[in-house]
Parts: sequence; C-alpha cells; structure tokens
Amino acid sequence: MNSLEGDRKFGGGEAPSEAPNLWAPKPCPISWHLIAMVLAVLVPAVTISGWLVARQIDNAREKIERNAQARADVLALATDNVVTGLLATLKALATSPALARKDYATFYEQTRMSLEGTGVDVVIRDKTLSPLGKANAALPADLATRGDDQIAFAALASNTAKFTDLPKTGEVAGISAWIRIDVSKSTPLVLQARIPPSFLSQAVDTDDGENIWISTIADRNNRIIAHSKDFALYFGQTLSADVLAASARNTGNSGVIRAKGLRGTPLLQAYTHNKSTGWRVSTHAPVEIVEQEMNRDWNRFIGIALTLGTLAIGVTSLLANQLSKSVSQLSANARALATGVVNLPLSTSISEIRDLNNVLVETTAELARRKSELAESDYRLRMALDAGGMGVWEWDRATDTMTWDPVQFDLTGLPRGERAPSVQEFISHVHEENRQLITDALSKLSAENPAFSLEFRYNRPDGSTRWLAGKGSMVPDEEGRPRRVVGVNFDITAQKENAEHTGALLREISHRSKNMLALILAMSRLTARDATDVQSHVHNFSLRVAGLAASQDLIVAADWRDIDLCDLAKAEIKAIAHDGIKRVKIEGPDIAVDPQVAQTLGMAFAELTLNALAHGALSTASGEILLTWKVEPNDDFSMSWTEVGGPSCQETAPRGYGMAVIERFVAQGLKASSTINFAADGVRWNLTAPMANIGQLSVNKN
Repeated sequence: MNSLEGDRKFGGGEAPSEAPNLWAPKPCPISWHLIAMVLAVLVPAVTISGWLVARQIDNAREKIERNAQARADVLALATDNVVTGLLATLKALATSPALARKDYATFYEQTRMSLEGTGVDVVIRDKTLSPLGKANAALPADLATRGDDQIAFAALASNTAKFTDLPKTGEVAGISAWIRIDVSKSTPLVLQARIPPSFLSQAVDTDDGENIWISTIADRNNRIIAHSKDFALYFGQTLSADVLAASARNTGNSGVIRAKGLRGTPLLQAYTHNKSTGWRVSTHAPVEIVEQEMNRDWNRFIGIALTLGTLAIGVTSLLANQLSKSVSQLSANARALATGVVNLPLSTSISEIRDLNNVLVETTAELARRKSELAESDYRLRMALDAGGMGVWEWDRATDTMTWDPVQFDLTGLPRGERAPSVQEFISHVHEENRQLITDALSKLSAENPAFSLEFRYNRPDGSTRWLAGKGSMVPDEEGRPRRVVGVNFDITAQKENAEHTGALLREISHRSKNMLALILAMSRLTARDATDVQSHVHNFSLRVAGLAASQDLIVAADWRDIDLCDLAKAEIKAIAHDGIKRVKIEGPDIAVDPQVAQTLGMAFAELTLNALAHGALSTASGEILLTWKVEPNDDFSMSWTEVGGPSCQETAPRGYGMAVIERFVAQGLKASSTINFAADGVRWNLTAPMANIGQLSVNKN
C-alpha cells in the first residue's frame, strides 16, 4: 500500500567517499575527442542503416521463403488430390460385382475405360500375389528384391493403400499402388495399380509464368518420380547429397533449405511431405536468381553509406569546436551547483565530463542504495502479510478515505482495482449484530487508547458471510496529530465454524450417549428377565451389546448420516455369528437408511441371529439363512428372513425379549407390519413398511 511506503524514513549518514581510480582516463587533447566524436556519429549511423537494410533484406528473404513454402504446400496438396483421386477410382472399381463373380475380363474392361488416358495398368492378384485374369501380368523377377512383395502383403494385411518406391538401382519403370479387396471374408485379394512415370506430371505442371521455380516429387527413397522440367533427364535420379544433408538438419517435416542441386547449382528449396504417400514434394530455384534484388539493395546501401559518411565527417568537423565549448560550460555549471557559483571560466579541456560523471555516479549510487533498502523492506512486509492472509487498510480521518491493498479486496469479495469504500460503506456490509462493535471501537480511538482488536461478521457481495478479525492502530502525522489509522484484517471463518461444529458435535454425542445408555439398561433388564442363570444372561447380553456396537460403529463412521442396509446386515450378523455369516446369503438393492432406522433394524438382525445360533439354522452344520429385501411397485418395502436346513422348531411360550423386539419394537419403530412364523425347518420373518419409513434407494454404494 502507498501508506506503508509513505511512512518509511530514509536513514541518515554521510555519502561514501570516492576511492582512487587508477584506471581513470586522463584529460585528452580536443583533437582526440573530435576523432571520437566523428566516429560516434558515423559508426552508429552506418550500423543502424546497415541493420535496417539487413532487416529489409531478411524480410524479403523471409517473404521469398514463405512464397516458396506456399508453393511446396500447394504442390503437396495437388499431389494429394491426384493420388486421392486415383485411389478413389481404384476403390470404386474394387467394388465391381464382376470381381465377386470372378468375371475378370469384364472387370479389366471396366478399369480400362475408367483409367483411359492415365496410363495406369490394374492387375488383380490373390493372396499369393499370383495374377487373376491376366496371363501377362506375372510379377517381375526382381519383385522380392525390390520389396514390392512385402508392401503387397502389408496391403493385404490392412485396409490402407500402400505404395512402392523406385528401386535404388536398376530399372525405373514406375511405381505401384496396392489396395486390399474384400470380395469375401475368406479370400481377400489385392489390386495392383502400376503407375507410369508420366502420371504425376499433372501434379507438378504448375507453371504460372515464373519459370525460375521447378517442382519435384521424390519417393521415400529420395528418388525423383516427377519433375516439372527435363523430366526424362531427372527421373529415377536420387536427390543430391547436399540437399539430403540440409534436409536432415531440419527437424521438421517441411522447411526451406539452401543446398546444391544435382548439377552443383546452389538452390533455394522449399519442401514438405505428402500425407497419403510420404513422398517428398519440393520446389526450387537458383539462389543467384531469387536474391538478385537483395544484392542490388546491398550495393545501393554501400554507396549511400559512403556518401553519408563523407558528409558526416565534414559537418562534424565544423560543429566540433562549438560542441566542445558547450560541454565544457556544462561541466563547469554542474560543479557550480554545489558551490553556488554559476559563471565559470571556459576551459579548453573537456576532462570536466569525468568530474560531472562522478557527481552523478555518487548521487545515483546513494539513491540506488536507499531504493534497494526500501524495496527489501517492502518485500519482507508483503511476504509476511501474504503468508498470514492479512489485508492491509489505511483510513485518513481528515478526508474520510480508505486505502486497501489487494488482499483486503479479496477478503471482502470486491474486485481488485476498484475504489476502496468509505468507513461507513464498509460498516454497512458488516453483520447488523456487529456494526455497533466497530463503531464503538473507532470512536474510542485516542492518544490514550490508540489501538483496537475485534472480531466481526462481514456480508460479501456474493451473499456469503465471513468472520473477519480486525486490528488497528492510530499513526500520528508529522505534527503528532492522530490523523491516520492503519490496520489489518484476516479471515477467521474456518476457526469459527470449527468451534461451532465441535460444540454441536459434543452436544449430539451427549444426547446420543444418554439414549444409548438407556437402551443398554433396558436391554440388560429384559435379558435378565428371560435368563435362566447368570451365565446365560451374561452370554446373551454380551452378544446383544456386540450387535448394538456394530451398528453404532457404522453410524459413527458415517458421521451420523445414512448408512447402507447391506453393510448394516453384514455387520450385525458377523458381530454375533462370526464365521456363521458365511452361511447367510444377503440379496437386495442398495438402500440408505438413517441412524434411527439402522438401530431398529440392527436390533432385529441381532435377535434373529441369536435365535438362529441357539435354535435355528446356524445351530447346525448345514443350515443356511436367506435375507432378502425389495421395493414393491407400490413403493412398499418388504424384507424376509428365511432359515432352511435347521432343526425342527416350534413357537414357545411365553415369548421373551427377542420376540418382543422382532414383533413389536420393530413394528412400532418403523410403523411396519412384522410377522414371524415357525416352519418345520426354520424361522420365517417378514417385514413390510412404506419405503419412506425405511430410507431411499442409493445409486452409488459407499
């Protein structure tokens, strides 16, 4: 903040004395300075002019290179179009019904008519590359040597057209395109299109009147397969080693290079690569021709530079005398500022420039030192404030204006850079219950009470409310009057929320603990009523407490929110039956139940499991239990506990605590219908209740 910087005062101290400089230049005659002056004028002028001309030439060269690259890109596009058109024609021919009928004569007649004038010859071959329907289309003897067979088999293995290259040595009759044909799933064929050397001439024939540019297409082995001029002379030749080396130094797929061609002529060449075939497409012209105009520009510059240099030397010589007098007077006046003397005698030497420089250096060094100290102090302060998330503000009481730093804007939710609000505008956003607190704190500021510290709620423009802590202190002005108040604010919302959450949590734990103790006490009394001896009472009571603890563990882990019904059933049954849970099959959709429902159903599961261990399916080695639930179409929830494979059972009287829990406690707690039947091989328990009393279906099980 500006206020923070304005409060800092420079420290005192004397300026450092100048150390003797053994390397300082001695005063020189004026003639030496005249020579230096001429050079000082001439050299920069020539340098700047040369730089401008060089920039102009570079721009012209870049323009030529861009045009050349554009020509290469257009040529690549034209090549793509020619190749794409040929492939489209071949793929269309490959769909001919004649192939499915193996009527190759009709097919070849169709290809002849479609490709008439192109010179392209088509041969259909089977998966062994034997020709079909053309007796004279046998493979050349050197097909395997050239690698055509590998490319043909690669085309058979994919749906992508493949192109052969010219052989590195030997005959250069042309190239072939290989395309897979799926006449049937079991017998794929391959179409070979033998492309004559003259076919690609239509792509490189782009003469637009500028005959200096020559277009070339080379295959992936860098052998020329198309040339816009003297095609017969260049076809099949490999690009020059200099061109290939220059291209290798360029890491991109395209670019502009300077290299010697096949005839040793330095060329400017722009190249790129065809997307569909990988061929190298380029256009080139002799460097000497394309840079003729640039060379003329250099010659004109040299002539102009010599003329200007001569004029500069003459004019500088005439003005040198007057300039030296002006400089001497300037140096004398600079020294006179410290002594109060303005008029000094004119000296014939200009060594006074060094004296003036020393004065400026001393002043500049002192200012730099103080500025560095100020910057370091401000940086440390800013780092400390940012680390604490503190917003700094200043209130000018006389003008009632506020100055904020960026963090203060962030704390209050206002955009940075806006005008800081007045004190009254700020207080208007404070929560109404805390406004008087701030008003009283500001009104009580005095020499005896110069500082304040408080906490308040602030309503941000986005509708949120944040707790802020504020500390402020009065700062006296030069005359000792308490005109300004400087302070900081920082966000304590998290601390307030944590304290409030902790209090609520403690109250909830106290309430639930009382309820749990009452439930355990009632459970103990009712268990004791049904027990025949102390040992049975302790055993059954311990298991019931373990089941209750299992459900409470789930509830606490979920922070007293909804828990999964399946997790509840597994936890309750395992807490009592232990390994017996392996014989309990649980099926049903994911349903989330609240803590009260979880506690009620958990007690039912515990009592059913206790009964199964003592008298039911889990009391035998082969007994099993099926626990299922579902949501009926009318939104009713139904659950069933079915025991099979257990001993023969029958209802006993009187009914004890477990039956009371299963029948009455569950029915009353869930407003449900609960029925239990004692079948020949085990207990059948059914529960029906409105789904709203149980919970809700959950998409993702936690």
